[in-house]
Amino acid sequence: MTFNTPPPYRTYILRFWEERNPDPHKVNTWRVSLENTESNVRHVFHSLDGLMQFLHKQMRP
Repeated sequence: MTFNTPPPYRTYILRFWEERNPDPHKVNTWRVSLENTESNVRHVFHSLDGLMQFLHKQMRP
């Protein structure tokens, strides 16, 4: 293992919001997005599982 280069890191802006269903008998849905602060690429997730899968992929060597 070499320490000649700094370790990789990523910075994201996390946003989450509730999408309200117009039908009062249906459940509202939470959405999540991550925006990369360097590239401004935004990823939107419809579940926490999707968010976690994305983060796990980002942490692979």
